[in-house]
Amino acid sequence: MKKAYFMLFIMLFALIPVKSVYALEKYQQYSIGDIMGSFQKSNAKMVIILKDYERRTIPVYEVNDELCICVEDLQYYGYEMTWDQKSRTTSLTFSDRQRTGTTHFVKSRGNILYSDIKVFIDGIEVNGYNIGGYTLVKICDLQTIPDLYFWRDYGEQEYFQVKGKILLPQGDVAPKAGLNGKIIKYDYGYKGSPEKVSEISFYIPENKNYCDYTTTITPFQFLGYELDDQYGYYNGSLFEESEKPLEHYKIYTTTMNDYRVNYDDFNIYIFKTAQLSGKLTINYLTNEYPGQIRTIYILAEEISGSGEILEAITVPTEQTEISYSMPVIADKGYNLKFYATRYARILSQYELWAGPAPPLLFSGYYSSKGFVPEKSQGDILMVGKPGIQNVNVVIEPSNILSEKDLY
Repeated sequence: MKKAYFMLFIMLFALIPVKSVYALEKYQQYSIGDIMGSFQKSNAKMVIILKDYERRTIPVYEVNDELCICVEDLQYYGYEMTWDQKSRTTSLTFSDRQRTGTTHFVKSRGNILYSDIKVFIDGIEVNGYNIGGYTLVKICDLQTIPDLYFWRDYGEQEYFQVKGKILLPQGDVAPKAGLNGKIIKYDYGYKGSPEKVSEISFYIPENKNYCDYTTTITPFQFLGYELDDQYGYYNGSLFEESEKPLEHYKIYTTTMNDYRVNYDDFNIYIFKTAQLSGKLTINYLTNEYPGQIRTIYILAEEISGSGEILEAITVPTEQTEISYSMPVIADKGYNLKFYATRYARILSQYELWAGPAPPLLFSGYYSSKGFVPEKSQGDILMVGKPGIQNVNVVIEPSNILSEKDLY
């Protein structure tokens, strides 16, 4: 009897289909030829930028609200395609052989089929979606391909409806009487600085974690929020107390993705803050710029790539010990970069530096083993509430950039 049960188990196990690495639904299992999803041609206008910056339009398709191209179309944009039956691999390599471009859609709509075919572009494997004789790839998956660039050609009067949730940190709920705030709609101003366009009030009810919102924005606008400081969260402002705009603010905002066509989950996140603090010691005194000032920068780079937070401190060039304390978003990981100018100039309240950057005295990352030049050598700081103290850095003479390093 035990043997019979064992044989039945083996037979059932053999019938389980292979799990797709390209499945559109997590944990779903597929066999070759099974329908995984669907696609349709898109009205979005996309431009492919070739190696010598030549621009040509390319047909695009929609898969799960994301824009794709047909890899076979790359043959009209300078790529040569080969097929290896043994390894079931499609390879495309830039050869500059043909650049006529195409406006033809291989199919208007249809099903995505599970397949074991692999796709390589310039030697890099990308996820492929078989549509029966052709393969689609998401443009966002092509960002790792060197010298292959895409640019979304938006219309002059193009607007998008965006909607989603305004969310408190996980596990938090609004206090008694609820939480009031404003959604801020921004344009990109001079040198990319944020410029307020309009405000929309929102309210998160008492004991609730979020509220819903809907609005419209242009492709070149983005959203942030502002709260009163009384709630204990980051107030959301993209401006310093002097009203000077922040240089690094992406981490606090919600921006559009050029490779999407639907924004039903355009969520705005309200952040907790924590403090990173410590002391920077410069074991090097230069008489190069006596009586002048320099700027010390501490840049917290969020490890998932969502953005950076910058703290700038201006000190006399003779000062060799500098204490710092900077707010960062809690419950995230950061690489901490320290760099300083040899000299600086004081800018007025609304002035942004437009000339060449002052030369650097040093640049590198925090490590518990000492100051290191590369991010890959530095430590990752996981910052929870209330923060981390004594993140101290010592700059030795060997860390000072020479004139050769500056240019």
